[in-house]
Amino acid sequence: MPGIVDVSLAVIAAASVVAVLVAIPALVQIRRTAARAESLLTQVESTLPALLVELRQATARAERTMGAMGGLTETVERMDRLTAAATRTVELAGVTLRHVTADVVAPSVANAAGLLAAVREGIQRVWPRRERRRIHDRTP
Repeated sequence: MPGIVDVSLAVIAAASVVAVLVAIPALVQIRRTAARAESLLTQVESTLPALLVELRQATARAERTMGAMGGLTETVERMDRLTAAATRTVELAGVTLRHVTADVVAPSVANAAGLLAAVREGIQRVWPRRERRRIHDRTP
């Protein structure tokens, strides 16, 4: 009859065989995964420099665009200030023109109209007398 040592050795041997049988597929899968990872790493290493160049170019373009937008923003702000100043100037010119029209031009026009009315009335008084003289001078 086999002793405890013999049974223990048999159990340990059987467990080792089962462990090896289970470990072999796991090790094969780990090897495949490592090969795929190595292949992927090789692809990344080959495309990474080109990607970095493109990324730097895109970053430079973005910086130039942001700089241009900053300049455009400043230009728009200046145009807004100029437009506001021009609007105020036009409004003040309109107010001044209304005051000049009301205070200077309207009285001058009224004076000119009065002067013309006086001249017209004077002409009407002088003209009929002139006509009467001609009529009287023609009668025999």
